[in-house]
Amino acid sequence: MKWVFIFLLGIFIFSCNSNNTSQVEKGDETLPAEPQKKDSAIDALNDKGHSVSGCYWKVLQRDTFVLHLEESGNDLTGRLTFNNFEKDKSSGKVRGKIEGDIVKLWYSFQSEGTQSVMEVYFKKEGDHLLRGFGPVDVTGDSAYFKNQNGVDYKNDQTYSRIDCSILPSKYQ
Repeated sequence: MKWVFIFLLGIFIFSCNSNNTSQVEKGDETLPAEPQKKDSAIDALNDKGHSVSGCYWKVLQRDTFVLHLEESGNDLTGRLTFNNFEKDKSSGKVRGKIEGDIVKLWYSFQSEGTQSVMEVYFKKEGDHLLRGFGPVDVTGDSAYFKNQNGVDYKNDQTYSRIDCSILPSKYQ
């Protein structure tokens, strides 16, 4: 009987430790640490360059960046939020197009009471979008890339696809 109890206790402990839904604490909310994987049919579509519709996010320490995209043909609309910890936050609408594996967006947002527009690029890589950076020019309230071909996409700027329904309500 003692061995049966130890066996059952071992199974219970093992099952508790094999839970893969790790989480990150962020202020007063709990966020999943890793995005949930979509089913293989959706992965296959994305790997072949199809729809980017959905939610993407990047968590960097206490900063959270969330992108919602809706695709209609090559046209895109959606929202982008930069929720920086103890810095100015911004949130606004995006619109743009897909050209090959590059998502080219115009981000119209308000920050510090000022309305601005910024060009934002992402490169599609499976279920991820890599944000692009490069030298910009500013005209009026709009910032845009000086050289669209010189935009650099680095792995440390990866936004991962996430199920929109598990995002906290402030990002919905």
